[in-house]
Amino acid sequence: MRLTQSPIAFADIWARVAPDPPAIALIREGGEDSDVLYNEIQSLTVPPNFRGAYYLQRPETSVKSGLLSIEDGPDEIAAAIAPLADEGGEFIVTNPVTDAAYIEFAGEMGGIDHDLLD
Repeated sequence: MRLTQSPIAFADIWARVAPDPPAIALIREGGEDSDVLYNEIQSLTVPPNFRGAYYLQRPETSVKSGLLSIEDGPDEIAAAIAPLADEGGEFIVTNPVTDAAYIEFAGEMGGIDHDLLD
């Protein structure tokens, strides 16, 4: 006779434990219309239950921003991503909605369509 122990419960169902990471979405593409330039705007959404640090990166470069956290506001985000700007370009960061920051590609980066930040 061989004794075996049967499971008390089945654990084949799982639930996400970690919160969603920060995400980037396109708000408005940059471009030009009748000699009027309009800047690209991307939205950085940080879920309220996110814990930890993150960084941003432009896909066409290997330059990374400084570390950011959920406590950082528009000024801290702008300072952290400043190294990602092209020469003569700048990022304008605003906070028009809860849990999101709008990142505008301005200066020499204005009027151009950009890849989403990573």
